[in-house]
Amino acid sequence: MPAQVLTFSSDGALLNRKPIVMIPPPASTPSTAMLGVAFLPGTDALMVIDFGKGNVLSVNPKTGGASVCITLPAANPRPPKMA
Repeated sequence: MPAQVLTFSSDGALLNRKPIVMIPPPASTPSTAMLGVAFLPGTDALMVIDFGKGNVLSVNPKTGGASVCITLPAANPRPPKMA
């Protein structure tokens, strides 16, 4: 199932359900390994971590449109041994 943005009212009723889609198309689709949600302070930007692709996405909660705002570095290899 594709990643989705769910919007709820203050009383817990589901208001909106939108799939997360990359903007502009035909950008690659986000993975299903999404985790972590936060709003960027001072803005309405919804930040979502896409662990499967190694990105942090800025997602429009009303439309589901997403763009990469941070590309995470690849897993760190072992540091070199100190002499």
